[in-house]
This record gives sequence, C-alpha cells and structure tokens, in this order.
Amino acid sequence: EEGEQQVDFARGRRLRRLVKILESPAAQKPVRQYVNWSQVAAVALYLVHLGCFIAIIVLLGRTDDCVSDVSKAGVGLDHMHRALIDTRVIDMWYKVAKGTANMTSLYGTASRPGVTSYD
Repeated sequence: EEGEQQVDFARGRRLRRLVKILESPAAQKPVRQYVNWSQVAAVALYLVHLGCFIAIIVLLGRTDDCVSDVSKAGVGLDHMHRALIDTRVIDMWYKVAKGTANMTSLYGTASRPGVTSYD
C-alpha cells in the first residue's frame, strides 16, 4: 500500500508539472491563435454569404424586370397579331361587298381546289 502511495504521489507530481506546462503562455499561444483565426474565418464566411445573398436578390429583381418586359412585349405582339387578322377579315368583307372577291379566297389553294390566289 505504501508503494501505491509513492506511485500516486509521483503521478500527481507529473500531472502538476504537465498542467503547469500546458497552462504556460508559450503553450497557450497557438491555441489562442487558432481561436482568433477561426473567428476571423467565420466572420469572413458570414460576409461572403451575405454578399452572395444580396447579389442573388438584386439579380432576381433584375430578372423579374426582364421577364415583365418580355411578357409585356408578348402581349403587345398578340394584340398586334389579332389586329392584323381583324384587318384582313374587314378587307375581305369589303372586297366581297364590292364583288371583287369571294370568301373562298381566304382559304388558299390547299383547302379549296380551283382557287389560285388570295386576291
């Protein structure tokens, strides 16, 4: 039992020396540097993520404007196409009323045999 106490005493003494070495400023310096650089890296990542988020929001806003412009142009083209069709129909009604054309000339040669032109 006395031998065990001697071993425990020696072990305790080594442990105290080891703790003293580990708590020394020279041993703590790399740990503090690691913590500081880790915090710097975390802040840098946060700023990069924030910048990317802002850039995506801005680009999505611009894309929304572009899609809106294309949609408006599409609606305008659709209205123009309908107006041209209506103009063609009114022109044909006028020609039929004058007697210079008949309604079969609207369909062309593929669907009405014997019709050679659109007049």
